[in-house]
Amino acid sequence: MRPGQRIETADDLGLLILDIARTDRVERTYNLTVSGPHTFLVGEDGAVVHNFCTKLGVRITGFVRHGINRAIGDGGRRAGVSTRAWRDALANPRSVTSGVDAAGRPFQVYTGHSARVVINPQTGQIASMNPLGRAGVRGP
Repeated sequence: MRPGQRIETADDLGLLILDIARTDRVERTYNLTVSGPHTFLVGEDGAVVHNFCTKLGVRITGFVRHGINRAIGDGGRRAGVSTRAWRDALANPRSVTSGVDAAGRPFQVYTGHSARVVINPQTGQIASMNPLGRAGVRGP
């Protein structure tokens, strides 16, 4: 995480990271194993954390820069994609296509009801995404 990045929230508004500070404070942590969706809301603001896998079993490990920019949007020309829409596309796709791009990178395109998401199945990183209609657009 870095200042300026956004953390997803259940309401799709997100939280902006203003600063990161190192601390010597010790806190109890837990390692959870659950059945069903591995998505959790943390803290009073409902920050979304997850251990998420696609319908085809690819573990999502993060985003490349373009992927996160497409998720957030630019506030003007390009709409961001709602968290619910891109997660639904990965978990419950209408279709999945696979291939290799011109640079030799493998990809999978998950097309859902409200979003299309492109991942690299070898790295688990989200490379890009687009909303499909208003239902897939990130909130204000």
